[in-house]
Amino acid sequence: MGYNTEQDYLLQNQVSQGDQQAFTVLFDRYHPRLFNFIVNLVKSNEVAEELVMDVFLKLWLSRDMIGGIENFDGFLFKIAYNKSIDFFGLLSGTKL
Repeated sequence: MGYNTEQDYLLQNQVSQGDQQAFTVLFDRYHPRLFNFIVNLVKSNEVAEELVMDVFLKLWLSRDMIGGIENFDGFLFKIAYNKSIDFFGLLSGTKL
């Protein structure tokens, strides 16, 4: 399955306008890859699942800004990486 396609841009625009069905399609499309990426970083399925949910929550809460993102795939994975780093900061007790 290709990413950053015309369909992705259309879905991004629909999500940016509050379309929950389009959000569900993006969730289903990206969840497995984000989960695998994060689980490789944090080495825990449970933590990875929580962090993936955090990524999508952040996406939904800032949905009005995602319509113009050209590299949506990269955008999501950057959020996922940052959430993982934040998790390690919480474990060590340091504030990031």
